[in-house]
Amino acid sequence: MENNVFKVVLLQALPASGKSEVRNFMANIEPERLKKEFHIGENLQLDDFPYVHMMRRIDNELEAMGQARLFYPGEEPFIDGRDWGTLCCLLNEDYHDLLNRNVQKPDSCAQLLFDRYDRAGQIVGIAPRLGKLPEEIRKKLAEKGERPHRLVMSATPIPRTLSLILYGDLDVSVLDEYYWLNKEDPNYSLCRATVNRGQDAHTDGKFDISDKGAMEIMKLFFTPNEDLQDKRITDFFDDEVFNSNFWLYWRTMFAFENWHSALEMKLYFQRFIHHISGLPDFSALKFTRYNQYESLILPMKKYLEDAGVDFQFNTEVTNVIFEFEGNKKIAKTIGTKVCFVDSYASPDRKGAIENQNKPSGNIY
Repeated sequence: MENNVFKVVLLQALPASGKSEVRNFMANIEPERLKKEFHIGENLQLDDFPYVHMMRRIDNELEAMGQARLFYPGEEPFIDGRDWGTLCCLLNEDYHDLLNRNVQKPDSCAQLLFDRYDRAGQIVGIAPRLGKLPEEIRKKLAEKGERPHRLVMSATPIPRTLSLILYGDLDVSVLDEYYWLNKEDPNYSLCRATVNRGQDAHTDGKFDISDKGAMEIMKLFFTPNEDLQDKRITDFFDDEVFNSNFWLYWRTMFAFENWHSALEMKLYFQRFIHHISGLPDFSALKFTRYNQYESLILPMKKYLEDAGVDFQFNTEVTNVIFEFEGNKKIAKTIGTKVCFVDSYASPDRKGAIENQNKPSGNIY
């Protein structure tokens, strides 16, 4: 500890025990509070999960080719316990690369990762393993890494060298770019709300909600979903909530009205509870490098189209048919109709679209 602040914090726990949630919580706490209450200053978060994942993936591919596993005997911990040190060395290397913005563009992302594993292992006394594999086997392993057959989305910001093999591309992932953009240029506002045509409303970062109002929110949060059918927010909240800064922040962030669905309100609470501390100053807002459509929707659309998904645009929903099952009202069928003419399409395509505009009835 230096100046009452930890230089390194090592978070260890069983898989799926909540480590990512703790990291995310720490990443969203105001710096002053983080330092005062947790003795943690400005920090850079690293995670060994991607390396563990790739070790298991390499072992599985080797086993499928009739080769011995190198890292894990199965679900048990490492074959060689010193590989815990291998992971630490890999993270140290990432830390150095991230601080110095070292960017590598290798001919083979997989081969680069194999060399890194062997180099880190040697530091802790383990002889090279991937480098001693027959060239043909090593090449097949690399091809598996360079041509992934599934889309990978990680909640963890991962180092560039590892993202290369996970995503099979020399460009970092959208999520990596998203993380670094908001890390280097975080969003916040010194004025959260205005009155009288531009004057500071002086919410001053406070939620300004009473204990009674807080209990009303907690009651909604813990009410079972099935008990929230046909309930409005006004069935749970009164002026203790509606007159608070919290409600001002919430409704302006998520476009809620007092009469909206109580169930939708609860689901939003569950989804964004880790961002509530950032509502008073907009620090909860995260931005993509480009518009969200270009940064997120288009790459996903291209991926799905390559996988054979057929998108139908400019379609109007004309009807929703519900059926009652007990006390539940369930949408079973959605009626739609095509409602456009593509003036830029070829004559054949344009005629086909125009014919679709003249159906005898709705398309179900």
